[in-house]
Amino acid sequence: MDSARLSAAKSSPMMETINMCLQYLDVSVLGELVPRLCELIRSGVGLGTKGGCASVIVSLTTQCPQDLTPYSGKLMSALLSGLTDRNSVIQKSCAFAMGHLVRTSRDSSTEKLLQKLNGWYMEKEEPIYKTSCALTIHAIGRYSPDVLKNHAKEILPLAFLGMHEIADEEKSEKEECNLWTEVWQENVPGSFGGIRLYMQELIAITQKALQSQSWKMKAQGCNCYGINCKTNKLSSTSISGNDTECFGARPGWKNMGRKGRTTKSHCLCGDSLQYRVREVCAQPTHHK
Repeated sequence: MDSARLSAAKSSPMMETINMCLQYLDVSVLGELVPRLCELIRSGVGLGTKGGCASVIVSLTTQCPQDLTPYSGKLMSALLSGLTDRNSVIQKSCAFAMGHLVRTSRDSSTEKLLQKLNGWYMEKEEPIYKTSCALTIHAIGRYSPDVLKNHAKEILPLAFLGMHEIADEEKSEKEECNLWTEVWQENVPGSFGGIRLYMQELIAITQKALQSQSWKMKAQGCNCYGINCKTNKLSSTSISGNDTECFGARPGWKNMGRKGRTTKSHCLCGDSLQYRVREVCAQPTHHK
């Protein structure tokens, strides 16, 4: 119903008039329009108001992309409030607008946005924050692929972690995993090549996940690291001792390594946190 309401609002005579007026915007008008538009996004309460504002931002990115650059940071900040809206249609509309807006923004503004999304995903336990991250990153990959390519080291490791979320029976979580999977698969040269290309970033974000206070995030980190080992046949010599402890392997697991041998590993980050059999393909490592 909400999707139908928003579609009707976008096709209303008022929105048609607004879109016609947007064709004649110049820099002087933008200076007056953007602050009011940002205030309306933050203070608006109706579905049509917030969804209409997001639609106007998308139109601005196509009508005057160069003139919009100085104001993109302010518009991004305003859209962040819509990304955490309880209404899923408003949330998707703001993510859609953000996916277009990053194309006109400065690199510094884009980096701040990605840091914010990364912080939300890693630190917030509320599902609405994780959903907003998946929707926004997916929109960036679809509508601003050049931006994703330029910031691949920040985006793709997060996508890899997100696609290995241990989804519950809820439909929304499965949809989020599909969004993350699409982002990863569309921007890496195969899963094996992607893991090899972003190995250091993947180890860093997995280590951060395992240090999380959330049991679910810990389990997700273990799942992600297990896939890394299985897919890439990660050598034990490529991981430092501190990383081994953080990843939760049992003491002495390096000594158990022998080509072709599998060992069952329990993550010590939580008593009940156990993940599947890991392939250990390293040569035996001897310690004094």
